[in-house]
Amino acid sequence: MIHRLLNKPETAFGEHEHQKTSAQQVQSVHPDMDHSPMQTSRYTLPSDGTYAPLNSAYNQAATIPRLAFIGLGFLCLFVIVTVRLIGLTSSDNRVNESVDYQNWRAGLTLDTPIRAPILDRNGELLAVSLPVMSVYVDPRDVLDSEKTIQGLSAVFPDMDQGFLRAQVNSENSHFRWVKRSISPREERAIRQLGLPGVRFSEELRRFYPKGNLTSHVLGYTDIDGKGLAGIERWFDNLLTNTDEPVSLSLDIRAQHIIAEELQYTMDDFNAPEGAAVLLDTETSEVIALVSLPSFDPYNIGGASDEMLHNNASQGVFELGSIFKVFTIAMALDRNGVQLDDEYDIGSPLVIGRWPIEDFKDYGHYLSVRDIFAESSNKGTARLALDIGGATQQEFLRRLGLFSMPAVELDQAELGRPDVQSHWGQIQTATVSYGHGIAVSPLQVTNAFSAIVNDGTFRQPTLIKSESNYRPGDQVIRPETSEIMNELLRYVVTNGTGSKADAEGYEVGGKTGTADIASEGGYDDDRRNSSFIGAFPMNNPRYSLLVFVQDAVPNNSSHGFATGGWVAAPAFRKMVERLAPILDVAPTMPDSGSGGSSNRVLD
Repeated sequence: MIHRLLNKPETAFGEHEHQKTSAQQVQSVHPDMDHSPMQTSRYTLPSDGTYAPLNSAYNQAATIPRLAFIGLGFLCLFVIVTVRLIGLTSSDNRVNESVDYQNWRAGLTLDTPIRAPILDRNGELLAVSLPVMSVYVDPRDVLDSEKTIQGLSAVFPDMDQGFLRAQVNSENSHFRWVKRSISPREERAIRQLGLPGVRFSEELRRFYPKGNLTSHVLGYTDIDGKGLAGIERWFDNLLTNTDEPVSLSLDIRAQHIIAEELQYTMDDFNAPEGAAVLLDTETSEVIALVSLPSFDPYNIGGASDEMLHNNASQGVFELGSIFKVFTIAMALDRNGVQLDDEYDIGSPLVIGRWPIEDFKDYGHYLSVRDIFAESSNKGTARLALDIGGATQQEFLRRLGLFSMPAVELDQAELGRPDVQSHWGQIQTATVSYGHGIAVSPLQVTNAFSAIVNDGTFRQPTLIKSESNYRPGDQVIRPETSEIMNELLRYVVTNGTGSKADAEGYEVGGKTGTADIASEGGYDDDRRNSSFIGAFPMNNPRYSLLVFVQDAVPNNSSHGFATGGWVAAPAFRKMVERLAPILDVAPTMPDSGSGGSSNRVLD
């Protein structure tokens, strides 16, 4: 495909509309064309008879004067061209070429590489450069400026009249853009007008077949093909200087499923924003990365700040009880804690003037297993305080939660973790259950993957791996990872994550609910709802985070906007659709599945 694109046609420059071209006309490629873009070819000599031999019926007497006349014509043409070239190369004000023209002229070569396409992990086309037509005007050759302006205005009714008039009447220039990347219909309409001085240039334009589905990952280019955001920016030099496609780790099928289910959940709970991340736990490849609302890559100017903001990689949020995964793993791995060890959660826990409280009364004592399953803030805080703040910081740092991930995105598109500069007892306690620290969904999903994959931390990547193995750092013992996987499954079968239990698939995970920070504290009426999990739990291959911001309770959630009521059901629906396309085999439901809905509080 790339080889065929490289053999694109050139476009003749400077030909007048009333002149016959010395090359075959080749239509530009655009989404609304009715023919394949690959049907173009290089220009060839015309076959319209222009260079055919003289008719043998002409006699010698008629031929000689004719040849003399032709010779005189060529002499006149030579003089005209010479004078024109002298004028073009002179330094007077008439030859004040724009930078756009110079760049365009310099790029008129068949050796100029076409920006390489971008593919998903299965070879699905995500971005491609195709030839399109642009229209410009040479004011020196315009015979009737008003007629030209009115004609172009009819084709481009939304174009500013002042701009168009300035372009057409630019006496000191011979090249002024009218519009870049026009459609075939617009091109035909302009050609039919037959306006002297109005000409066409073939350029390349970047197309995104999946539209806004991939906009936050791919980013976009400017009109001249320079990458300005996302993968387009990160790999700008590579994409410009190679013909080989760049294969991403994304699976566009998974991207579609997750975006659709996330949007449905946001609509159901009247939530303004959301994000979701799907990772391969063995390689940390990003299989899907969704941020909503998204933006149209063809209309960047019409996108709001909320649309352009990548909630999955750039946004940092307090994610609540999801952090209990890391606290429990740390306690099991570093402090010799056992699942059956009990902690006092009935007595008040006050640090300074700050009380630590639970969603409900769980009794006087809870085992470590039930602290996790019931999502007890008090129990988790006591575990963290026993271990100490220094160990906690070191553990979270090793999981990549104190720094931006080393993923293939510009730093401006990555959120810097919001970490407390002072780390005392209150920070140790609150961070243990996900308050007082804000990280991106991509970061926390990648850290979670290290917990469930036998304990190996790897930096996330948006590039398809050549093998099923990437080196990493051991952050917890494999034995600890195995215990955590059992606990995560227990949360779904017997704890707050019951609504994430996907039919036919063994999933595990943890709910998260956090009040949204506001000036001077937290807003008790606004929450971030999340669920993070893995599947299949007998050998976790994928980790998935669902995040919904500021969900509004509805009748189906019985007045709750917690992770268990908002994000967990979305997680379940996603897994039930994702598992078959990811070749995850279904399992027989175990006897403990299906926790009751009255336990879904976090």
